[in-house]
Amino acid sequence: MDERQQGQLARATDSLRSWLAPLEFVGLPRPEVTSLITAQVVAWAQSYRFEVTQQVKAIATRRRRYGRTQNSWLDLECRHRSGMTIAVEIDFANKFWSIEKLAAEADAGKLAIWVKWGGPVTLSLIPEKVGVVELRVDWSRQDREVRYHREAHTTFPPPLVGRPDSERAVSA
Repeated sequence: MDERQQGQLARATDSLRSWLAPLEFVGLPRPEVTSLITAQVVAWAQSYRFEVTQQVKAIATRRRRYGRTQNSWLDLECRHRSGMTIAVEIDFANKFWSIEKLAAEADAGKLAIWVKWGGPVTLSLIPEKVGVVELRVDWSRQDREVRYHREAHTTFPPPLVGRPDSERAVSA
């Protein structure tokens, strides 16, 4: 990854982190939290005029028994008309496989961002070519079910309408 791409990744990661910072919710089950975060990441990408596709075939494949391989999937792929592509994985758990998939996407020239929600990131070997957005989320038990809660940390960034490309956090 060259210096220009490293800068793009840093700006995109910081921008997405700022976008997600005001996200708050109370008493949601895990699938609803993941859906909410996914919808916010889609909204963020679309605000920068990226075309977003969910569940896209990843470059990396998983090896299985007897030499077989299994296709893997990215949660989101964001494509800009400039040619920039951002691969995004959204996880509750510390999944090493997500990091491997994103590293393969970064090796192919895409920006790669891992959105990790819930507890802290505990994986120690995350390559520099993968941006990390960490969303701390609290939990509690309600009626024998785990529910998740998050308080906002800041406000949404200003809208992009009318802003020149040079002021945008994600630029080609």
